Amino acid sequence: MKKIIILMILAAFVFVLPAFASEDQRKISSGIESESCVIYKSPGRVFDIEIVATVNGGYAVLYDMYIQGGATEDATGELAKSEIREATAYNSKHVNFGHNGIKFEKGIYLILNDATAIVHYH
Repeated sequence: MKKIIILMILAAFVFVLPAFASEDQRKISSGIESESCVIYKSPGRVFDIEIVATVNGGYAVLYDMYIQGGATEDATGELAKSEIREATAYNSKHVNFGHNGIKFEKGIYLILNDATAIVHYH
């Protein structure tokens, strides 16, 4: 009888506790992006980004905007939240924005030039 009770308690911890995960643990990965795109269409936070330059001088820029209808290169500089560059082809750079991340009010838009990227956001 004791074994059944202990197993039931353990099962409760396994199935109930994940529902109470902190917000920090609920990050979403964009997957590997190889072209400019909308990452998230609503306000959110970016916690980190990793880029790999496909040729010398590859870069990624994160903009606080949501562009309907697909990617565009006419984003204004005043909306840019972060820019990450890598000088050497096939080298990578990882930037962590800390526990609170960078807040985006309108949406998260990624512009890539000669690079691939992975963005972790919420």
